Amino acid sequence: MNAKFIGDSGLDLRSNENFYTRVPFNIKIENIEYVDQDLDTDALLNTMHQSSQGIKTSCPAPTLFYNQFDKDKDNYVVCISSKLSGSYNSALVARDMFNEENKSTNIAVFDTKSAACGENLVMLKIKELVEKNLSFNEIVKKVNHFISTMKTYFILESYDNLVKNGRMKSIVAKGAALLKIVPIMGDNGNGEIALKHLARGNKNAFKKLVDSIADSKEKLNDRILTITNIKCREKAEQLKKLISEKYQFKDIKIYDAYGLSCAYGDTGGLILTF
Repeated sequence: MNAKFIGDSGLDLRSNENFYTRVPFNIKIENIEYVDQDLDTDALLNTMHQSSQGIKTSCPAPTLFYNQFDKDKDNYVVCISSKLSGSYNSALVARDMFNEENKSTNIAVFDTKSAACGENLVMLKIKELVEKNLSFNEIVKKVNHFISTMKTYFILESYDNLVKNGRMKSIVAKGAALLKIVPIMGDNGNGEIALKHLARGNKNAFKKLVDSIADSKEKLNDRILTITNIKCREKAEQLKKLISEKYQFKDIKIYDAYGLSCAYGDTGGLILTF
């Protein structure tokens, strides 16, 4: 296979699907800095929960992407939404730097307009098209179209990070927690986060989320649905079961979160993309 697959550490692909090179984010909590590469996510979450301060994440520097490019292969780079991070722009800078010296090298950088399992889905799509021996330009065109049709949703169980990072007032978070309100968030079609629904309790939240899938105009039996879970595998399996009972996806894959997804979603969070 004459292709090099590269992704930032928003991707949660593991085990036999770990065919790509990871370019890690850094995650800082107070004076402790973690590199999101083979990271102990239990330790990360424990530090997060003990800290009263916000979490800072820094995207990979252009040189980290640059060092992964292979001048003799087609290079495909998958990044978290450019509306959430500078990773995509960093990869573009690296591409331009590399192409100054290697003008004939093909490098495609994709803004997934998603995160976590959404990045997984894009990477799997690229691999599928490469294995079909499509040309570089054909793959870029098809992947960009695929990204434009993707839907991403996520459910949070904890509001702590939103409060610490100034995204939600403490009194509002406490009220929501007391009322057992579960926000169902999603993408707005441009890689930004939007509130989709509010539900009381996980059962109703799951029902609203599963029902929302029907709004898609895509043929679901041709698509893979991916779920990233943050230390809540049982909940992810429950969600998968509910989705399987109502829809005929090509496949449903569950992934355990790496560090960046843990930092954004916190314990109990679920991210879903198809």
